[in-house]
Amino acid sequence: MILLLILATSPAQADRHSDHEEARRLRISGEILPLSEVLQKAEQAGIDTLLEAELEQENQHWVYEVEGVSNTNQLIELTIDAQTGRIIKREHQKRRNREAD
Repeated sequence: MILLLILATSPAQADRHSDHEEARRLRISGEILPLSEVLQKAEQAGIDTLLEAELEQENQHWVYEVEGVSNTNQLIELTIDAQTGRIIKREHQKRRNREAD
């Protein structure tokens, strides 16, 4: 699985650092699964190449937003419950072949 890092731009370095600390605290306390487990779930759901993974809070609940490409060239976007690993939402679409442009 290939991993591309996409860094969100924030106005201050301190914000990124506090986000990192919050994610670590949530992981240590058991409130969220480790990213490695979530990526295994994403791979089982058909993601062959990872494009992006983010931890977000939606309605007082933590979720992982995972985006990647399947081996059939479909773009797959998953919303995964960060505590249970259950896939809450799955969207996919066929990617255009860039060589045809």
